[in-house]
Amino acid sequence: MTFESGEAFVSTSGGYERFFEAGGKRYIHILDLKTGRPSESDLASVTVICDSGIKSDFLSTAIFIGGKEGLTKYLDDSSIQIIAVDNDGEIIYSQSLEGKIAMSGG
Repeated sequence: MTFESGEAFVSTSGGYERFFEAGGKRYIHILDLKTGRPSESDLASVTVICDSGIKSDFLSTAIFIGGKEGLTKYLDDSSIQIIAVDNDGEIIYSQSLEGKIAMSGG
């Protein structure tokens, strides 16, 4: 997937690269602050595009941990743009990115 961002900071959080498996269960490197345990998100990855590197990094992780349930309120925030992929491969993104995202083979 490719997208147009212009001048912006882009951060992606997800559990698809850094993890280990034990007893048939996957444990990712992102911890849920409420439980102190590895997050069990229904999202595979979250990318946040905005005008601050700290904000994009923080929000990509926070939204990832919150999962699809909390995603909607961020999609309506005009100060950021989001591309999220759920565990079934569905792509959810901010309306302002319409026409700026292209899928590529891979």
